[in-house]
Amino acid sequence: MRVLGLPLASLLLSSAFAQDDVDFPECSKEDADVEKCAQKIDNVVEVTPGISYFTKIACKDCPYAETWNEDSDDGKPESRITHGDQEMFFNVTLANDTRSILLNGKKIFPALNTIPNPPHISVSLLHPDFSYKNLTAATSCSDPTCSSPNIGTDCTEWCQTLPLGRMLVDYSYSAHLQKEEPDANIRFWEIIFDPVGGRSMPVAGLSSVSTPWTFDDPDRKSLHIVVAGQPVKRGHAVKPHNSQDGGLFGSVGGDEVYNLEITKVEQVMRRFNFASPKLSAWGKIRRFFGGDVWEEEGELVYLSEEWGIWGKKGTLRNLVGDVFHSNFVGLFFIIIGSIVGGFIALRIVQGLYLFAKQQSGLARWKGIDAVYSQLNQERGPDDEEEGGFRGEWRGDWRGDYRDSYDEGGSRASMGWNEERMKPLPTKPLPEKPLPQEPLIDT
Repeated sequence: MRVLGLPLASLLLSSAFAQDDVDFPECSKEDADVEKCAQKIDNVVEVTPGISYFTKIACKDCPYAETWNEDSDDGKPESRITHGDQEMFFNVTLANDTRSILLNGKKIFPALNTIPNPPHISVSLLHPDFSYKNLTAATSCSDPTCSSPNIGTDCTEWCQTLPLGRMLVDYSYSAHLQKEEPDANIRFWEIIFDPVGGRSMPVAGLSSVSTPWTFDDPDRKSLHIVVAGQPVKRGHAVKPHNSQDGGLFGSVGGDEVYNLEITKVEQVMRRFNFASPKLSAWGKIRRFFGGDVWEEEGELVYLSEEWGIWGKKGTLRNLVGDVFHSNFVGLFFIIIGSIVGGFIALRIVQGLYLFAKQQSGLARWKGIDAVYSQLNQERGPDDEEEGGFRGEWRGDWRGDYRDSYDEGGSRASMGWNEERMKPLPTKPLPEKPLPQEPLIDT
């Protein structure tokens, strides 16, 4: 990649000359220059040009969690909040796939994810005289962000001994397109990261109180990071400041993918305004639908006290998350599911019972002959009142089932059938005259 019209190799060479004074990786060797390695680190230290940078932001008389052993009941060390000068340490790195920028191990570019929360960035608070010799502990640690609950032996000095404390930082973030070189197909973005507050992190194994504070000193600096990129996959235009809004769902569709390179890391005067105006009725409506997560200028202000587990407090997304992840909702669905499942189970048992009863009755009757016999036996008292004619009829026609007319039957019934089948006479019956006088006197 060519950055600002210069080959990458020339940048690497110029950076190497710039760091000839102090080659801090050499400070871990026995023959290192003790005087140079004991110097305080610069505000920005270039570890690998275009890939990795260390930077610190001075914080005068700022609070932090101090470890102490006095007045402890059980004799174990505790931590308390104290104030003093310190340095907030940041590590700006390019991801291994060269597609994103990381700050203390958290992705901040090309898209800062706000679902469900913006990234929680852990920051080490260092002593003001932190030296290059001390910095070698950070490079030799396999987990420089100290995010693992189990600290390895190679990270004990960096994660536990050297820092005054650790905190989760509140911040103001913005990223904008700075310029574009169409001929080289290169785009440049600038990222502004301003720590505006934080909350203390207890040291592992120690009892402490998580206390929030603000960094409202107007003279404190903020980070200015310039990133260059060449597109490798076409898609939607990259919008770092609003690629995922505060609504119920994030953005859809693929964005452009870039091969990135860090071209500059420096400290500039902060721009954040600590004045927080009260929300109007329209402002509350916008907040409810997630319209104020990103400011109109493309700035994200992350204050941990304003965010819940599932989103910004007072937004629809956080409300839906609280409802669907509450114990009441789980209990409600368990009860409803149990009732519906019970009705279905009862219906199935009822159907099986009726089917078994029907099959049992058919098996007991043993065929159609037994069916007719059973019907005759089950006649009620009303059927007996019709007398012998009905019994004779059932005996002659229905009582005994026959597949053929010739298999039996009484001769009387045969004669009755022959008489019934005789044709009517062709001679009409004689007509009788009506009487002249009525039969009934009126």
